[in-house]
Amino acid sequence: MFSPLLLIVLPLQVSLLICRSGCPPPRLLAETLHSIQSILFHFSDHRSSRILERLITKQGFDEDCAQAQGYKMFTDADMTEFRYWGERLAILYGFLRERPPRNKFERWIKWQTAESNGFVLALAALVISVVVGLLSLGVAGLQSWLAWKAWKEPVSNDDDTIALLQEITDLLRQQGRR
Repeated sequence: MFSPLLLIVLPLQVSLLICRSGCPPPRLLAETLHSIQSILFHFSDHRSSRILERLITKQGFDEDCAQAQGYKMFTDADMTEFRYWGERLAILYGFLRERPPRNKFERWIKWQTAESNGFVLALAALVISVVVGLLSLGVAGLQSWLAWKAWKEPVSNDDDTIALLQEITDLLRQQGRR
């Protein structure tokens, strides 16, 4: 039986066709049957079959949707172009490919992985590399200055320092013998 609710869901040109002739065009019926039984609720997929069964029992879907012989009437060559349902199937496919986030955590994850954050991350990496480069340049300058100071003012080899080093080495040798 034809449902008036279908007029709301269908595109305007199809609704006008149905109102003029009294019955839906055969192509629309073929696309509807193929999209329900072969695309949305494929019989080889157990999860989608369970969803279809639940829709039939609880939401009042037509029981004939669960019969597997309907979509076999059409070959894939017949159903390459969806004139009536193509746009809506593309929207469903896009929704499936990029589902909008449902909670705050998913929104945060999506925001963190968005392409717009690539630029921010690149800038952060650039700033960090510049800061590390400047720090390494400063450390290299400090080391050069210390080396120059050591070269200009060498440490004197006075006898007290040499005697102290001799005592330390003697103590370490005695500890190693024990």
